[in-house]
Amino acid sequence: MKDTKKKHRGARGYGGYDRRTLGDIEEYLSAEEIFTLVKTKTWNYKDDETRDLHIARDRALMAIDFVGAFRNNEPLKSLTKENFEDKGNWLVLHRGRISKRSKKLIAKSGAKVTIRTDISFPKFTHPLQPFTDLVLTYLDMLSSKEYLFDFKQRRHHQIVREVTGKWPHWLRSMGENWYGKNIFVNDGTNLAKFIGVVNVQSIMPYVGFDEASYLERMKAASQSDRK
Repeated sequence: MKDTKKKHRGARGYGGYDRRTLGDIEEYLSAEEIFTLVKTKTWNYKDDETRDLHIARDRALMAIDFVGAFRNNEPLKSLTKENFEDKGNWLVLHRGRISKRSKKLIAKSGAKVTIRTDISFPKFTHPLQPFTDLVLTYLDMLSSKEYLFDFKQRRHHQIVREVTGKWPHWLRSMGENWYGKNIFVNDGTNLAKFIGVVNVQSIMPYVGFDEASYLERMKAASQSDRK
């Protein structure tokens, strides 16, 4: 049977495969499962002198994709070691995301641009802490002025596809889902602010909203107020 599935116009620029959507995600993984996926396989780099550096780079990229819930282009050709600040229990990435939106899109959504510039990576015992270690390992290999990821979106896709079998926005979705299920449960508004999106509806699949439990909590709160 002939494959009639339409290709995204930009697919060839991203490595020749389809641009994926939420509909392509069959299941959401735990942070531990994602970490295992990122660490299990590497690109087959041939140069022994740069192999360890490139593997550390790829792992740090995917860690930032997941913990920061980055869009494909956001970490590329913009971040250096100087963007990171050690704050004791946290490694903070400053100016990590600057989401620029057109006036037309803002008018359509009826909302202002939401920009989240700081992303915190835990250094203490925490489900996301192993990803922090991946970032720190790579930072230790770089000089202060070097770009962390000096390549374009197509290469980003290739790395994620080769290592995980997935795509960059899959990691972003996994991050949004993790925060939605563990930090911003039933709180789409604050998850949207945290992630840096305008349309709250776009992240509602991630917040684990349960109408029955929500109504029960509201009922209990109302009864408590009457006492």
